[in-house]
Amino acid sequence: MAADDPLRDFFAASQSRQRQRKLAVIVAAELAEDIFERGLRPGDALPNEAEMLQALGVSRGTLRETLRVLETQGLISINTGRGGGPVVAQPSARAVAETLMVNFRALRVSFGEILHTRDAIEPALARQAALNWRDDDLRHMREAAQRMADAHWSDVNLLQFNRDFHSSVAVASRNRPLAILWSAIASVADGQGLGTQYDERLWAAGNAAHFKIVSAIEARDPDAAERAMARHVDEYHDEMAGAYPDLMAAPVKAHRDATA
Repeated sequence: MAADDPLRDFFAASQSRQRQRKLAVIVAAELAEDIFERGLRPGDALPNEAEMLQALGVSRGTLRETLRVLETQGLISINTGRGGGPVVAQPSARAVAETLMVNFRALRVSFGEILHTRDAIEPALARQAALNWRDDDLRHMREAAQRMADAHWSDVNLLQFNRDFHSSVAVASRNRPLAILWSAIASVADGQGLGTQYDERLWAAGNAAHFKIVSAIEARDPDAAERAMARHVDEYHDEMAGAYPDLMAAPVKAHRDATA
């Protein structure tokens, strides 16, 4: 790696920040751990400011910065008005995904890297889905596959239908870390932000692949599900690399209409 490699710089900066964390970040980590250990649930109120100041032994400014850190992390929300204050927030996969996406953009992660990441995680998600699906999961997968098949290949919602199918497989996997990682790349894996085009041939190939994947998952055959998904994403990767070789090294960019 070159000395100015952004990935090397990213890890070096992370280690430096870990050594030099501000007091508010340290207190935020301690407060988060207390929330977990006490088993607090979304909607549960935290102590008021006076009680937290006494318990934590920090200044009012540090406490308020601590709460901002936790709010940014999505662990708490701050209710305003009479009787307001910090409460435990509902965990949000979207918030994690958006944070990852911001870091991908900051690191200038390339479209090619995103496709390689997809090649690695989606077969694993399909395998897990074959082992762990529930009735609702199977229904969502079938509906998503059929919705895309029923749409015209030029439908403006086609890419969203495609993401819906792949997201339904991710949910069925019951593997939350991998599913969240998929949600982070879902809005850029199709390359629309870089100007790639989705044509009738890709639509037809995607439809055929989706139904094969659903059949393998429904049969609870993890090997077949993994193979079907691997073939699907590999073929898409090859198609993009062949049609848009100059975009493989381009930094990812989300399409303005994409939602993770």
